[in-house]
Amino acid sequence: MLRKALGLIDRFTQFAACQKCHKLYKKKDIISNDDNTIMKCSHVEFPNSATKRLKQCQTPLGKKISLNNSISIVPELIYPVSSIQQQLSSMFKRPGFEELLRHWTRCSVIDNVLSDIYDGQIWQNLKESNEQGSNNFFRPDKTDTHLGLMINLDWFHPYEGTIYSTGVIYAIICNLLWDVRFKPKNMLILGILPGPNEVKLHRVNHYLSPIIMELESLWEGVILNRTYECPNGKDIRAALIIASCDIPGARKLCGHISALASCHRCEKGPIIAILVVWRI
Repeated sequence: MLRKALGLIDRFTQFAACQKCHKLYKKKDIISNDDNTIMKCSHVEFPNSATKRLKQCQTPLGKKISLNNSISIVPELIYPVSSIQQQLSSMFKRPGFEELLRHWTRCSVIDNVLSDIYDGQIWQNLKESNEQGSNNFFRPDKTDTHLGLMINLDWFHPYEGTIYSTGVIYAIICNLLWDVRFKPKNMLILGILPGPNEVKLHRVNHYLSPIIMELESLWEGVILNRTYECPNGKDIRAALIIASCDIPGARKLCGHISALASCHRCEKGPIIAILVVWRI
């Protein structure tokens, strides 16, 4: 009721996550059991193992609470995910946002100097498709419709006096100049990882799964029904081109074994190279 009175809109899709293996389930499947039995995780973590391929996680996904003189089941862990397309749609309706996306074409270029992402090979050479003779993805006539995204994963402690770590996955629109791209109103919140502990290395993949599915859709192209400059709608595409994290975050986001194991795409060692180039 308070949220409605203040005009706050919850734009997150909520998944239920397993406490042990972090497999995601639809929240409604956890809370809608008619017989009030608690659903257990059916995920098999090592399906190719000769000894563990039949071993399901079997961790309870919810707990019973007393609510309004009745027993309800609520998920143990909640993972909220926010739609990238929905956030972009809101941004494109703001006055001046599309103009900000076009500013990068007017940046001065100095030979042999890397002053911003626009001077790098990915921005200058990324193609629209794998077909021979394909156009560059980032070019002057697509400045406000072809977006380059930088993804980040990091953890923080929201509470004082206790050890509780929460993670957040967010993205930056690199078409925006450096002085505005990191402003909160221009950032894309992709997902909020539940606490109290940081997720182990390979189990982050479960939390990335719904995000990757939407990124694949954005790479193919989506239609925004209305923008500030185009009342009849606009076709846009987006490419994930950079992961910018500290070393622990890069390990989990990009699947590195450790800080001492080199990335197969990088010439430098991972201790020096924090930026890891991704291409979808």
